[in-house]
Amino acid sequence: QALGNAETVWQLQNYTSPLVTVLGSGNVGIGTTGPGAKLHIMDVATTLPAISSHTKLLIQDSDYAFLSINAPTAGRIYFGDAGSESSGYISYAHSTDVMTLGVGAGGLASTIDSSGNLTQVGTLTVQGTGNSSIAGNVGIGTTGPGRLLHLSSTQPRIRMEDTSAATVAEASAFIEFGKGSGGWGQKGYIGFDSSANDDLKIDNESSGGNILLLTNAGNVGIGTTEPGSWKLYVNGNTYSSGYFRVAAGGGYYVDGGAAIKLGGSTGGDDLGFFTNSLERITINSSGNVGIGTTGPATLLNTKGTLATAYVPTANVINATGIYMQNTSDALGAYAQLGFQVGSSYNRLAYISAVAESATDSNSALTFATRPISSGAVQERMRINSTGNVGIGTTGPGYPLAVYSGGAPSTIEAQKIGYFAGSTVGYLEFSGSTGNTSLVSTNAAGGNIFITPYNSSRVTAITQGNVGIGTTSPLAKLHIA
Repeated sequence: QALGNAETVWQLQNYTSPLVTVLGSGNVGIGTTGPGAKLHIMDVATTLPAISSHTKLLIQDSDYAFLSINAPTAGRIYFGDAGSESSGYISYAHSTDVMTLGVGAGGLASTIDSSGNLTQVGTLTVQGTGNSSIAGNVGIGTTGPGRLLHLSSTQPRIRMEDTSAATVAEASAFIEFGKGSGGWGQKGYIGFDSSANDDLKIDNESSGGNILLLTNAGNVGIGTTEPGSWKLYVNGNTYSSGYFRVAAGGGYYVDGGAAIKLGGSTGGDDLGFFTNSLERITINSSGNVGIGTTGPATLLNTKGTLATAYVPTANVINATGIYMQNTSDALGAYAQLGFQVGSSYNRLAYISAVAESATDSNSALTFATRPISSGAVQERMRINSTGNVGIGTTGPGYPLAVYSGGAPSTIEAQKIGYFAGSTVGYLEFSGSTGNTSLVSTNAAGGNIFITPYNSSRVTAITQGNVGIGTTSPLAKLHIA
């Protein structure tokens, strides 16, 4: 007669201990008299959860349960259906020490080797809300990633999408950067913020604001969240070690302060520098520089307006002057204005202000030229701190001192001055032997004396009389 599904149809015993039991349902139990699957293998009885009717093989133990496939080449478990006995499989190859999960006849889905390296063929999808972590480098498109994340493709891209935003206008996506010991500390980020007019941002949290902002209009702001209509708006100091170029038609703009005019149709080809909204320096297309003028006609053209009368004793340079300063207080320190004609240094001339003392404010103005023959530039004339003028000498002791480096027989006019302690002026001549001759006047400024070799020879008095050998002529010509 037919037996029920739970009734024992056949049993193999070792004396009184059941070894194999077959139920009326067709389930076979090894080590159990109540098999819950087509093949139920049990070592030690334990409490089982509800067993699905689809379970065909059940292995039960109190601690560990193993299914072992032992073959010298490879072991494989197949999964089939009505179309194929091997629609999927799990296999292990001894020669490569690789475990394979396959789908389809011979198709590969993923492999894992003895080092724990996982290779995925096809799309890898990780679902769920839990965290995932990978200890090593991750390669996408490459089997040899050189960084924590390594993308390799003809046009690699990373897409980030904000799924929490109710509308596109509220979406944001960022890459964060940070550091910390024992925890995450965000320091900055790069991202897209639709809520802020679709701007691309680079932010540093420690600075408290945007480092760089790229708006949806293509305008760039550095140090500002509002670049406005400017293609580049920088809030702060800038430095460039290369060129800064503005194309023709670029024009210029002065926004109530300091600015630089860079070419353009509005400013022509000029370069202009502004302060307080006024153009102070202009460099035109010919290379001429204008200070105080926008139309320089020469290499350097200065222009200014000063209604104050000239004051020769003033110690400052007025608004229309050019001022050069050497801050050294050393004796001989100088500030210099140089001139050169031609492409070589053979045609040089200088005008210099020279310190005559290291302890006070004495200064001299010198003029120097280069001789016709080769040699260094030489000082030709000096106006010292007392107002004396020296030509051919650097130490004039008289209002005008003239010296020459001619032949020994040459007699040169040397000095124009006053006799010590008097108001008598004279013109002195001297020669190489040290003898001097004078042309002088008396205290009243009327008579003229010609005195060669320190002895008066010719005298012309105010009445028109001329004396030779006498200083008091009594006739038109008086010879004594």
